[in-house]
Amino acid sequence: MVKEKQIKLVELETILKDKNEISELDKVRKIYYQHIEELLSSARKAFKEKDLENVIEPLSKILKIGFHAYDLDTVLLVLHLRSLVYVYFDSYKCAINDLKTLRRAADELQDYQTKMIAYELMGKCFIDIKEYNYALKCFKKELEISWISNDETSELRAYEMIGKTYFYMGEI
Repeated sequence: MVKEKQIKLVELETILKDKNEISELDKVRKIYYQHIEELLSSARKAFKEKDLENVIEPLSKILKIGFHAYDLDTVLLVLHLRSLVYVYFDSYKCAINDLKTLRRAADELQDYQTKMIAYELMGKCFIDIKEYNYALKCFKKELEISWISNDETSELRAYEMIGKTYFYMGEI
């Protein structure tokens, strides 16, 4: 997925290629990213119109393309995005399914940050559907991963959510 950032002129000169140096792979990549941008644009438009089905359809197409191209960065981003869309539309079970997939993919890539995000969002979804025991498991997993990755901010968020969950359960 194209990431927005400022590029200095010197950096730009190292990125740009002469037209004769552009390979077939470069051309395919360009088409690939253009197609993804078109699908994202379609999803944005549908989201503005609050049309869940037409938001999910292009995002699902991007996932299919991303899996096929083994573009895991795009897959992770779109799974995360699609889960947030499901949460926005109160489709928590669908969000949980996407977050489980996101967690597994992040686990394969040993991407601790994404894995913690998946567990935290999954836990919040479980709270919204009043599945407090599952929520606790998610927040405790987030806590464990925060220890492994030495991420104090995530550790504090996990402790906070564990406390809130116990409160919702009536145990505080």
